[in-house]
Amino acid sequence: MVCTPRAPDRTGCVGAESPTRRLPFLYSSDYGAGFSIACSAAAVCCCASCAVAYVLTAIVTPKLTVINVRKPMRNRTKEPTGAGVICGKYSIVHRYYRISRYRIRMAQLDLFGSPVPPPKGFQYQRDFITPEEEHFLIAQIQSLPLAPYQYGEYEAKRRVYDYGFAREGREVEPFPEWILPFRERAAHFAGEAPERIAQAHLIEYSPGSPIGWHRDSPPYEKVIGISLLSSCRFLLRRERRDGGWDRYEIEAEPRSGYVMAGPARSQWEHSIPPVSELRYSVTFRTIP
Repeated sequence: MVCTPRAPDRTGCVGAESPTRRLPFLYSSDYGAGFSIACSAAAVCCCASCAVAYVLTAIVTPKLTVINVRKPMRNRTKEPTGAGVICGKYSIVHRYYRISRYRIRMAQLDLFGSPVPPPKGFQYQRDFITPEEEHFLIAQIQSLPLAPYQYGEYEAKRRVYDYGFAREGREVEPFPEWILPFRERAAHFAGEAPERIAQAHLIEYSPGSPIGWHRDSPPYEKVIGISLLSSCRFLLRRERRDGGWDRYEIEAEPRSGYVMAGPARSQWEHSIPPVSELRYSVTFRTIP
């Protein structure tokens, strides 16, 4: 009997040794080798994604019991089962995404504050004094023996000088004649008699000097300020009951004036970030 050899197949191999018979899914004549390899890679990626999702589920699940959001989510108590644990509308991953997005939004509101109108009792006026009066005040302040501001053991970068009332038993000079016209104008701005203003606080801000968040403590009542030489950001904030902050900000321009009275003085804190240029100011305060 004579055996007729088989003809080579499409891969160039003969007989039983043909890889087509061993791995038909890699050498399919219908789809081609490239498509088969792509399908194999997709299967590997799918398995890797499932493994990552399983690990994420194990990490996230304990955290869901301690996260507290202010607004309950719809159908929050519905527990996913089976494949719904990993994906789906009520899955753990979906709930964690919604909670994280909500917490980020609330953190942004706390950071930047809610837009609010000017605090009650706060007034601001541009061109409160003339350029000539500004130059006169700056020259007077520069001629004074300014010293770093001291509060207890804390020494600030800004330098100050006081007239009138002083705390902590310090001795200061009475109001000089040159400052009385400005005291009278400040008193009129605040709706007070000039005699009610008990202190003039003169300040020099060198570049980089700030004032941290604070609220003027008693016995001070109303605060009237005059900004000189350069502008600065004047910030106010008030803590809300939910733990966030209401914030208000103005650009205190040179020669401008402001008044803090009532809630703006007693409920709101204020601060000045580090200034970029040399700046002076005159702050008048009343006492009961």
